[in-house]
Amino acid sequence: MKKYLIGLLVLATFFAGCSSSSVGANMPSSFEILSRDSVHNSEVEKIRDKETGCYYLSSSGSYKAALTQMFIEKDGVSVPYCDDLK
Repeated sequence: MKKYLIGLLVLATFFAGCSSSSVGANMPSSFEILSRDSVHNSEVEKIRDKETGCYYLSSSGSYKAALTQMFIEKDGVSVPYCDDLK
């Protein structure tokens, strides 16, 4: 499980230059920030959508930002990393 999260973090950092807006500035009210870390002059946040229970990684630094949905492998298939909200 940890290797998937680390892989997603590396992937999110790699694609960080694809967007120019900050997630935190205009984040929907249904999102909650679970953790925040600084990595190489960038800020990385783990975010959960309260409505869907799905998790996201946000990476923002100087002149770039990215939001990536977290996935896990289940029975050989990649599925979104979400809580059961039943």
